[in-house]
Amino acid sequence: MLLHSLGDAFITITEIDVCTAIVFVWFERLRPSLGEQRHWRGGVLVDLAYTYVGGLVGLLTAMVGLGRAMDALGPAMHDTLGRLQGAVSGLPLAVQLVIAVVISDFFGYWKHRALHTRFLWPFHAVHHSSEEVDWLSNERMHPVEMVVTSFFFVIPLVALGLPPAAIAWTAQIRRFHSVYEHGNLNIDYGRGHYVLVSPIFHRWHHSSDAASVDTNYANIFSFFDWLFGTFKLPRDAPPAGGFGVPGFPKDFWRQLLHPFRDAVVGQRLRS
Repeated sequence: MLLHSLGDAFITITEIDVCTAIVFVWFERLRPSLGEQRHWRGGVLVDLAYTYVGGLVGLLTAMVGLGRAMDALGPAMHDTLGRLQGAVSGLPLAVQLVIAVVISDFFGYWKHRALHTRFLWPFHAVHHSSEEVDWLSNERMHPVEMVVTSFFFVIPLVALGLPPAAIAWTAQIRRFHSVYEHGNLNIDYGRGHYVLVSPIFHRWHHSSDAASVDTNYANIFSFFDWLFGTFKLPRDAPPAGGFGVPGFPKDFWRQLLHPFRDAVVGQRLRS
């Protein structure tokens, strides 16, 4: 059964990536932020490897970790939040989606800030190691970070009593927006940057400059960064210092092992 599920996951991931590539490669050609950046750039194969690792970790987390956690926490959450859960579960799906997207982005913001602390940065540094950022850079994520992200995403939404359909749709919305915001895209929202995250806004977060990397944590709603003092978007200026983590391994297997083997990474970009 597990092998069958893994086979289905492999096929599904491939189909999604092909469709996403068709859309975003064309989109990046149309409005590139960095016109000189190659589409078949350095690190593409590493990012593709993470795509399939992410699918495997996501499947195993859903089948083993999250399922059991929800079975254990569900009754306690219902006893504590029963009235709120009843109210939320009775709302139309569209309203549930709005609630789920905003709540998940709030918790995602604080999860992202936690990933920039000394303990979790070595794992999150994998995601920041892309030296050329585009839509596929979104997939570069260490399995430990994937598990942390899953729990930060699912538990608050289950605690609110949101149904599986709303949670599943929210996950797809967040993933699509995350792919979009990593795109090599020159898209300007003007004053809308104070409300929504754009590719230009998020590119500052991927800067190798130490003064920029701890900014712009939100996935969808940039007003969380404005509200909590981490908003950064200098006008008419490219991200300072380029992209990437200085001295970080470039090949897939060394990146997977590096957070466990080298505590120096925990000193982050300020060392």
